[in-house]
Amino acid sequence: MKSRAMKFVSAAPVALASLATFAMASITLVDVVMRNLSLGAVPGSYEIARVCLCVAIFASLAEATRRKAHITIDVIDTMVPGHLVRWFKRLASLALAVFVLLLFKAGWHQARDAFEYGDLTPDLRWPLIVFWGPILTGLAATALVAVLQIFRRSK
Repeated sequence: MKSRAMKFVSAAPVALASLATFAMASITLVDVVMRNLSLGAVPGSYEIARVCLCVAIFASLAEATRRKAHITIDVIDTMVPGHLVRWFKRLASLALAVFVLLLFKAGWHQARDAFEYGDLTPDLRWPLIVFWGPILTGLAATALVAVLQIFRRSK
């Protein structure tokens, strides 16, 4: 049951990350072609690519966590009994959840300040919350997946 919940939490953001990556590549391709044809740059292409990159990275974090695709060092795994390894993995998931929630808290304050001050991107004049929305959503989803992994039955 918890595995299905984790898949659901991470499935939509992965689709969004894929679309963002495609959009980033497309806008870059169109911009390069237009410049080479002396048609000028796509207005705001740099900012659009930055937003897409932000979406792609932070929307992928929950799925990477669910798949346990992060970098691990398993020196301890060979030195302790299996039941302790499972507890170490739970402890690692707890540490990840706490760390990501701390990042979320810090990001929340930054996002709130950017929103209150009305900070805008230089070219397109988009509110900076366009960056903070995907960051905070991705961090929240990652924390949720990490918490679900704490209670997941280890194999």
